[in-house]
Amino acid sequence: MNFQFKIICSFSLFLRILSIFELKMLIKKNIVGALYTIDGRRVIDIGYVFGKIANIRHKPFDCTFSDLVLTGERKIGWYSEFHFTCGVCKIKETVESEDPHKSSMQVNLAAVTGSINAGQGYSQLYILTAVLNMPNMSNCLYQKLHEKVYDFTNATAWESMSDNKYKTVQYKTVSKQFFDFERSED
Repeated sequence: MNFQFKIICSFSLFLRILSIFELKMLIKKNIVGALYTIDGRRVIDIGYVFGKIANIRHKPFDCTFSDLVLTGERKIGWYSEFHFTCGVCKIKETVESEDPHKSSMQVNLAAVTGSINAGQGYSQLYILTAVLNMPNMSNCLYQKLHEKVYDFTNATAWESMSDNKYKTVQYKTVSKQFFDFERSED
């Protein structure tokens, strides 16, 4: 009798857990109706994305990334924002493919810079992304970033030339002092 009672209690607990799981799945499906599907490849900052995912926790239910449902994606060239909605508490989350506030070169600018430095242009970048099954940036965005690359390269070149001029003057001064010192010892 005691053994049968334990089986019945265990079975009712199992049904309760199963019904909670099914309820969560129904809630997730009802958020968006048909789930958003994503295809193709993306360039991501893996450390940033994993860190952002690991920090997702909603109070008071302790919802985590596993409770989120992908509801959409915003693509800006090679940069992506993935939009999620929590299946339990309905909180919306966004996970970017890279830190939008980082000080180093953003992925779109890096792609354009690499393309230019390789002697290529928009058409070759378009073909590359098509072969890689990645979303590409628009020609308009490419042209804006191309101008930024030009401005950045121009400023860097002038800065480098002025640094080299200063170093050349400094080198000539030190060399002259050294050679004058050697001559005075003779």
